[in-house]
Parts: sequence; structure tokens; C-alpha cells
Amino acid sequence: MKAIYEAVKPDEVMLVVDATVGRQAAAQAEAFMRYVPIHSVAITKMDSTARGGGALAAVAKTGAKVKFIGVGEGVDELELFNAKKFVARVLGMGDLETLVERVKAVLEEEEALEDLESGRFDLLSFKKQIDALLKLGSFSKILELLPGTLASKISEEQIELSQKNLKKWKAILSSMTKEELKDPSVLNASRIRRIAIGAGVTTKDVRDMLRAYESIKKMSKALRRQYRLMR
Repeated sequence: MKAIYEAVKPDEVMLVVDATVGRQAAAQAEAFMRYVPIHSVAITKMDSTARGGGALAAVAKTGAKVKFIGVGEGVDELELFNAKKFVARVLGMGDLETLVERVKAVLEEEEALEDLESGRFDLLSFKKQIDALLKLGSFSKILELLPGTLASKISEEQIELSQKNLKKWKAILSSMTKEELKDPSVLNASRIRRIAIGAGVTTKDVRDMLRAYESIKKMSKALRRQYRLMR
């Protein structure tokens, strides 16, 4: 590593710290600094049970700044470090700002925000929002961004059931024609039976999803108001 540093002469050296090593992170940082200077730190595995205290100890030892934190295995789960958000997570206060940013970004990608703005909410809009929710990742990771008091009220069974329902509803909606997605009023018993067979579910599952859609549709006005406030 020292030979590479002397040959390349990099503008910046970043130490990647595994959040699960705890206090050992400080010892690692000191060992690396014997050979090369450390300018910045990235903390990985912040989606684990570790809170990153060891990483903070490493920063204190090196004088380097934390630049990134990793909250998952994907490249899109590498976040710019924000001290305020980090402290909130460590204290179990959640990170609602990041959650709102993620939801907004995914909704924009799925063009679901256009439906919220226009007030249109058919089954196609519903499908876009389900696709967006599934893109956010597992519900357990989303709950990590909620304040501890809110997250603790949701059991593992509820999380698993919600995730399972979303996947089931996506299969149901994917089995519908464009006409049915645009105009749910055409859905009769025959169509529902065909959709259920295509999605590999029961007709009861299809009707349950339609009831959920109707409930969410009634809330669409409140969602539009909330979206306007976000903007």
C-alpha cells in the first residue's frame, strides 16, 4: 500500500471502515496512518445492528472527515455523510429527511408524482406507486429511518406481510389489461377470475387488493396536499 501511495501520489486517501468492528476501527486507522495519510473515512454496513461508534473513534484518531456511509449492498445505498442525520440514527431518532428524499426520487423515476399532482388515481397510478415502494428496498431498511418509537410499533410479522402483499398486488396489476388499469369500473367477476389465474392468486386476493386501492384512492387528496407542501 505504501509503495502504491508513493508511486501514484493520490490527492486523497479514503479509509473504508466496517461499522461492525466497533472500537477496533480506531486501531485500524492508527495502523494505516503509519504508512499513508488518511484524508477521509467511509463507514460501511450501517444497515446492520452496529451504530458506527467505532467509526467515529477512527475519525477522532485520524482527524479525517467521514464522507460516506453505506446502508446496504448496492451502489445506490452509499450516502453522503450528514452529521445531523448520523447522530439522529445513532440515538434512534430516525432520519425522516432521507426517507422523504428517497421516496420523492423513486416516485419521480416512476412518474408517480405526475399522478399525485394531477389528482388522477387509477389502478395504473396504484401500480406505479407499488413499483416505487418496492424499489425503496425492504421495509425493514425503511423502518430504520423512522424514529425508534414509531418503528418499534411495527412487528416483524407485519413487515413481512406488507412486503408479501405488495409483491402479490404487483403480480395482480401486471395481469390486468391497460383498459382495466385505466378504468377499474370494467372489472367484473369474469375479468377478476382471469386476472387471478394470470397472477397465480385467488379471486379473494384480487378483491382484497381492489378494496385496498379504493381506500388509498380516498386518501389521494391528502397525499396531494402533502406533496405540495414537500415542494
